[in-house]
Amino acid sequence: MKLWAGPSGSLPDTPYRVDVIHRLVAGASAINTAHASKPDGVTIPVRWGAPIDDNNYIVTVGLGTPARLFSVELDTGSDLSWVQCKPCRGCYKQRDPLFDPARSSTFSAVRCGAPACQELAHKKNCSTDGEFPYKFFYAHGSQIEGNLVRDTLTLAPSQTLSGFVFGCGHDDTGSVGVVDGLIGLSPDKVSLASQAATKYGARFSYCLPSSSAAGYLSLGGAAPANTRFTAMVTRTDMDMPSLYYVNLVGIKVAGNDLNIPPRPRSCGAAQSSTPAPCSPSDPRVCLRRAPISFQKLHEQVQEGAGGGHPP
Repeated sequence: MKLWAGPSGSLPDTPYRVDVIHRLVAGASAINTAHASKPDGVTIPVRWGAPIDDNNYIVTVGLGTPARLFSVELDTGSDLSWVQCKPCRGCYKQRDPLFDPARSSTFSAVRCGAPACQELAHKKNCSTDGEFPYKFFYAHGSQIEGNLVRDTLTLAPSQTLSGFVFGCGHDDTGSVGVVDGLIGLSPDKVSLASQAATKYGARFSYCLPSSSAAGYLSLGGAAPANTRFTAMVTRTDMDMPSLYYVNLVGIKVAGNDLNIPPRPRSCGAAQSSTPAPCSPSDPRVCLRRAPISFQKLHEQVQEGAGGGHPP
């Protein structure tokens, strides 16, 4: 476990972080055994963030050389991974010390004109010192701002990604919580899923735990023998074409089909007395189907729970 150890003081002795380290130590031999049978994959533990007052899913990774541990959220809808860095003009309060580039021997800035700059969706104009800045706005109101950088990412014992591109946040505000940052898993080229593809293969899987149970994030590796697949759908007509999409053809609760029509027969503007034909990608489809789907789902869940008033 020396690979995970940072400089003195880099890992506060909180119950949650101690629990994470105990699990990593206990699971190191199991992970290494998995590597023997799946040398092209790596698996890391996933935890629900409730113990640190976060309702998202958390992984612990190492950044820099020597590696310092950071607890970051998983996000399949984001391309850029990021942590808060020193010096920081306006960072939110996180549980762990900020990432300090000066204490990593493998850290480097991403300069304007680098391929990663062209692949980042939320970019700004180059700074006067040649570093590449970014600025993200999230739907819940948070904002992150910083520079694009590279360093070594440690995923598991003896499993690292050199030159991993991520964001060094220097001005972050909003309801982010107390996590140290975020790991992006979108299909875009700067995400962890894409950057890890050359080493582990262009695939990943995860199991999201409930309550205090442990889940996992796997990059690469063969799919289990009993895996069932659903084809992804490319949606260039959507506002966010880089997200993952699947066709939803039905919903069952406790084995009962909700009998939601797969698509409406027609769409029409509110002021029109004659509905016009439309495709499933039409935004009016979402407006019509969402209330119907939610109501049927709510009724079935209430029935399965024995009735009662909605929460």
